[in-house]
Amino acid sequence: MTYTLRPARPTDRHVVDNLLGAVYPRLLLDDYDGVAVDAILPLIAKANPDLLDSGSYYMLFEHGDLVAVGGWTETAPGEDIPEGTAHVRHFATHPDRLKRGHAGRLMDHVRTKARARGIKRLECLSSLNARPFYSKLGFKDHGVDEAPIAPGITFPVVRMAAQP
Repeated sequence: MTYTLRPARPTDRHVVDNLLGAVYPRLLLDDYDGVAVDAILPLIAKANPDLLDSGSYYMLFEHGDLVAVGGWTETAPGEDIPEGTAHVRHFATHPDRLKRGHAGRLMDHVRTKARARGIKRLECLSSLNARPFYSKLGFKDHGVDEAPIAPGITFPVVRMAAQP
């Protein structure tokens, strides 16, 4: 297979929006009710401009097609995190390309980059349906919590952590 991995840029917004728009409506319904999904989709099924500009949010292409996105930052949405900790952000694989190792390849890249920056711990707020993915990659489950998504909107997530 021919893979290309590169940092996302602000000009990639449309293509990342398309990928996220294909992922979340299909995959979240496995573990969340339709009302919760309808409330959160407008907020998460689009690219985060700060991530696109971060230099640590990546795009993985297979034969030129965008198949996965994800990255990390030294900040967490709405939370303070300790020094030496990074937050895994907005990982997604196109639903037609699941179970082919794309997100794992991307996570290997994230871990390498985070270690190079001196990061000692990776944390994430996983959707319920992504818990098995993170567990398979060595992330430990620290329980279900409610993540603030927007004023008055929370969403059940799994707090998970691993070494980079």
